[in-house]
Amino acid sequence: MKLTEEIEILLDEFQLFASPAFSNTHSDNQIIIRKSPKQTKSIPEEAEELSGPLLCYLGLQKGSNCDPIPRLSRLGSANLRHPRERDRTALVSIQRDSPLEEAITLMIKYNYSQLPIMNNPRKVEGLVSWRSIGKAKCLGKKLNRVYDCREEVEVLSIHTPLLEVVERVLRKEVVLVRDTDDIICGIITNTDITGQFITQAEPFLLIEQIEKLIRIILTRSDIPIEDMLRLLDPNKLDKKVQRVSDLSFGQYLIILQNEEIFRRINLPVSRSRLMEYFSRIHEIRNEVMHFAVDETPYEDVKHLRETLNLLQEIME
Repeated sequence: MKLTEEIEILLDEFQLFASPAFSNTHSDNQIIIRKSPKQTKSIPEEAEELSGPLLCYLGLQKGSNCDPIPRLSRLGSANLRHPRERDRTALVSIQRDSPLEEAITLMIKYNYSQLPIMNNPRKVEGLVSWRSIGKAKCLGKKLNRVYDCREEVEVLSIHTPLLEVVERVLRKEVVLVRDTDDIICGIITNTDITGQFITQAEPFLLIEQIEKLIRIILTRSDIPIEDMLRLLDPNKLDKKVQRVSDLSFGQYLIILQNEEIFRRINLPVSRSRLMEYFSRIHEIRNEVMHFAVDETPYEDVKHLRETLNLLQEIME
């Protein structure tokens, strides 16, 4: 069981409530533990305040420690008030009356394309960017202060669903993030959305490639499908199998574990080692395909990459 699930079970057991949910926040984010609102068939106002737009509607119960919807709070760039990751800095902003040269200096130093214009942590007056500077210069505006080349920027709640954030960022290229204390706590760009997509999608894509390569290995072996089926429990075949592609990943492993089959396939690698790698992939696959983890651990992704590379090498 995942650690966050164990925490959420204990919180529910002791009638405590985490805001935001452990399973739906970034490691840099602050989590507040409070007493859960009383269960009711109506939505209590205190739960609405604690949970933002939603936590869990099952049984019309608010204040649950489950939140199945991925939210903006998962992104590291949405949690820049007190970042602990070495590659992240706190949110960098600029005051409206600062010289434009100061904004340019900061953007060059941090390799940023834009900076929020803020005189205090809760009030946003716009955005200054390379685009807004270039546009203002082309229009012949006199540029002395940052505010002279400001542009509007949208601010989203840290509880906003990620899919909604993707749509907003695709249209506007950048949005700011406001936390539950009404403080601006992050800035999200296309780069952040792309990084999150890669993080979520890569395990699925790696598993798909590995599974297809195993299927190709079995198909190219010219071993009759009947010989493979003899190794499987007929009671667990839920459909008529006519080709290798009709088999499941677990059935591929049963077939490959057979010494005679492996010898006939004639792969130039250790059978025991390869099966060890495939067995771990089977476990990772079950977790990924059943959404048992919010984010696949780095070591698991690394194993998928390495095994994929191994298969590609031996098939060349």
